[in-house]
Amino acid sequence: NTAQNTKVLISVQSTHHIWLTFNKFNTFQNQHIVKVYDGPYSTSPLLLSHNGSTKPYSVRSSSSDLFVEFPSYLSTTFGIEAFYTSVRRTDDQFLPGCGGYIYGDGIIPKSLATTFNTGCFCFTVYDGWNTDGLVLYDGKEDDYKKKVAIYSITHKMMVHIKIPIWSTKPNENLDFSWWITTQKSTPHCNNHFEENTGTIKSPNYPTFYPNSVDCRWNIKVEPGSKVRLLFALFETQADADYLYVYDGPTLRSTLLLTKSGLVPTPFIVNSSTNQVLVRFVSDEDTSSPGFLAVYSSV
Repeated sequence: NTAQNTKVLISVQSTHHIWLTFNKFNTFQNQHIVKVYDGPYSTSPLLLSHNGSTKPYSVRSSSSDLFVEFPSYLSTTFGIEAFYTSVRRTDDQFLPGCGGYIYGDGIIPKSLATTFNTGCFCFTVYDGWNTDGLVLYDGKEDDYKKKVAIYSITHKMMVHIKIPIWSTKPNENLDFSWWITTQKSTPHCNNHFEENTGTIKSPNYPTFYPNSVDCRWNIKVEPGSKVRLLFALFETQADADYLYVYDGPTLRSTLLLTKSGLVPTPFIVNSSTNQVLVRFVSDEDTSSPGFLAVYSSV
C-alpha cells in the first residue's frame, strides 16, 4: 500500500476555467487522498479531497490554475486517470455534481439537481462547446423521456440542461452544462533545442495553427550564456490563444512574457539563465497565422 505523492500544476489561458474529470479512481481508503486546489499552490482553496474506489464529480476552477496532489502506485490495480480541459470563463455559478467534463466513452452522471422537487427538465444538445454551435437536439418538456440517438458533427458536444426549481425560487431555472469530447489527440509539439541558435514557430506556420494545441519548446544553450528571443511575426486569436515565455525549463520558472492577439514586431525577450521554456496554447475555435521567432545565445 505504499505510494509516492505526486504534485501537478495545471495552467491554461488566463481567460479560461479548468475542468478536471476522473475516468478511473482507486486509492487506499482513508490512507491516500487526492486533493485538488483552486489555484496554483497547495495553500489555495481546497476544491476536492477524495479517496477510495468511487469516482468523484468533475471539478471546475475559478481561475486559470489548478494544483493537484495524488498518489502514484507501482501496482496498476490502484491509481487514478484524470483528464482536464479549458473552457471560456463564465460568471455562472458552479454547483458540484451539476455539469462537468466527460472525456471519451462514459455516462453523464445522475445530477445532484434531481434532488430538487421538479417534475420535468429540458435539455439542448449543441455540436461543439458553446451555444453558437449547431443545435443537434432540443428536448421539450413533454418528450424528455423519449429515447433518442444524437450524433455530433465534430468530436465535441455540449449538453445544456435546464431544470425548474419551483421549490426554492418560483419561475427560476437551474442551468448547467456537460462538455463532452471524444478521444482525439492534441497535435504533438514538444521540442527540445540545445544548439546556440535556432528558429521556433507555431504549428503549420505560415498557415493557420490548429485549435486545441499545447505546444512547448525547451531551449538550452551553453552554461554561462543567456537566451535571446526575437519575434519576427506574432498574430494569435486575441484573449484566447496565448504564448508564454518562462525564464527557465519549467512552468514554475519566472514568467517573462505573456502575449495574445496581433502584436507589433519585432520585439525581443531576454532570459537571465541559459534555459527558456516557450509555451503556446490555443483554444477550441478560431485560429490565426501564429508566430515566428529566432533565438540565439548571448
